[in-house]
Amino acid sequence: MTIWASNFDHFSKRHRFKGMKSLKVNENLTLKLIHSRGYKSHAGIGRIVDHCQMAFNLSQMLHKETAPDLAFIGFPPIETAWVMARWMSKRNIPTILDVKDIWPEIFLKPFPKILRPFVRFILSPYFVMRNITFRKITSFSSVTDEFLEWCLAVAGRKKIDIDAVNFLTARPSDFGEIELETARNKLDDLKVFNNGQIRGSFIGTLNSAFDFKLIIEAAKSYDIQFIIAGDGPLFKTLKELSANIPNLSLIGWINTAQAHELSRRSTFLLAPYLPSADFNIHIPNKFFDAMFHGKPILTSIVGVSRSLVMENDIGFIYDYDNLESLNQSLNKIRAQPDSVKRKSDNARKLYETNFSYERVYGALALNLETIIRKNLNQN
Repeated sequence: MTIWASNFDHFSKRHRFKGMKSLKVNENLTLKLIHSRGYKSHAGIGRIVDHCQMAFNLSQMLHKETAPDLAFIGFPPIETAWVMARWMSKRNIPTILDVKDIWPEIFLKPFPKILRPFVRFILSPYFVMRNITFRKITSFSSVTDEFLEWCLAVAGRKKIDIDAVNFLTARPSDFGEIELETARNKLDDLKVFNNGQIRGSFIGTLNSAFDFKLIIEAAKSYDIQFIIAGDGPLFKTLKELSANIPNLSLIGWINTAQAHELSRRSTFLLAPYLPSADFNIHIPNKFFDAMFHGKPILTSIVGVSRSLVMENDIGFIYDYDNLESLNQSLNKIRAQPDSVKRKSDNARKLYETNFSYERVYGALALNLETIIRKNLNQN
């Protein structure tokens, strides 16, 4: 198996190695890293140029490659998916496109509605590349039924048996006792004690998908401890806004063991999403993290994820622009410990029944094997 990936790490904003890199991990696995210039911001011209350069370099690297039995392509980025899908199609290789974001529509979001038709025209090459890619591949993998329906609408076809939904759950980390003890000590140093305190925590990248204003405002009125763990474009602003709120702490980036321990020490987990066409049909990984840890989620998300929370009784909902709505949910968390316990139990049960790593990726592996067998039989 060969895994193709960017040599530039999107989260740390650093290159892993200098130039192109091919690493033979073992007899069955090779990792090929595609070089590009890198970028400093999640959004902007720098990232667009980086992705174009990465797609060009990928196309050059593919000249030396032999055709595989099957390809599983991540989308986005648009450019590399377009290059890979066309290369595979020319060689009649069965190809699964794993779609997790509604690019390039999401690029239009920051612009006023009156400007969006003009911006869409400017971005028309990306829409063309996306449409070609969606029509070249064999089947789709996506994160919800609604997301899959969007993929099929763009591709202009109906669902087939090898199109599949594969949720964004992940393999549970296996921590050693020393690692866990270090994580416990780190949280103690940060005054996040394992003491039964009612605590709501956010763990993740602090970016424009989230709005913490209501959380910060509500924290002033409650004895609940709020922890925001992570880094990103919003960190400096949030640090300033929360400077004089003793029960709200920004603790910066933490590692996976510390994140696990923070989740364990939390009463509920936070997901203060802003409305987004992308997330309306998405179940973000924060929901799977909460279910895995058996914690109710407090969220402002709309669409599929809100329905998941309400229908399965696994969390608390508030409206992203309504402080009173948030206060009502926080009052329930403080006054109804039995409700919190019920939602916690429901969350863990739902994870084990529908979203466990073994269940999701076992089904994915079986689907990939089915596609390979069908292709071999046809040839």
